[in-house]
Amino acid sequence: MILEMLGPLVRAMPQGQVKFGSALQTLQDADYRERAPELLRHPEMLRDLELYRRRSRSGEKMLPLPKPKYSLRWIEISLVRRLLKDSKNMSDNDINDVFHAVVPLRYARVVVLDGAWANYARSLKVPDTHVFAATESGLLAALERIRIV
Repeated sequence: MILEMLGPLVRAMPQGQVKFGSALQTLQDADYRERAPELLRHPEMLRDLELYRRRSRSGEKMLPLPKPKYSLRWIEISLVRRLLKDSKNMSDNDINDVFHAVVPLRYARVVVLDGAWANYARSLKVPDTHVFAATESGLLAALERIRIV
């Protein structure tokens, strides 16, 4: 069943490369591509994150993490904090990546994310959740873990 789900995605990837974004662009229909830019923009949130980053760098304390630990909100804010501490420029895509990572990290036993996001997610140490990078070796390890789980 898992191979049936992943098959179209893997077949749509560029030859010899593991690129989920390229595969998804190939599979998305014209209607989605037309609506996606507006759906995926978060200018207000991006401005807020930059403000929080400046405050953090100036020594202001961040708000305490919500409870309970490992709740959806806790995971979301923890990922945002890691993004804020990173020196890379933030984009709407980073915000979408946070949104796309939160639910799988809370409820899935095996999660595959792009490299940097896999590192952020692993650092949360969510119990019973195994995080893998979207590389060839990471995908093979994720499939092996699925067999075990």
